[in-house]
Amino acid sequence: MREASVPRNSVHAEQHTLMGIGDATGLSCLIVTINKSGNWAGCSKCCSFCTHILHKAGVKQVIYAERSNDGEWTVNVESLESLISRVNYDMINETYTKQMRVA
Repeated sequence: MREASVPRNSVHAEQHTLMGIGDATGLSCLIVTINKSGNWAGCSKCCSFCTHILHKAGVKQVIYAERSNDGEWTVNVESLESLISRVNYDMINETYTKQMRVA
């Protein structure tokens, strides 16, 4: 899976949400990407960094939409334990920690 290219000083929706609620122990996170027309747009799966911070905040599962090659949408529910096992920590260190402090 290719990580989305995001400006280093931007805040993702997951990060912004956690700033507002703090402790997310046991919660589920629904992630939906909407384009300017108000339609679902592309995959809304968490990047490695957001998966990491959701895991640290105690989120138990992530619900996200994904479009297949034939254009069909599916809704996926994955546990954070499953997602965190696929986190690319090298990408986190290279892309994010050089520009920001990570707790």
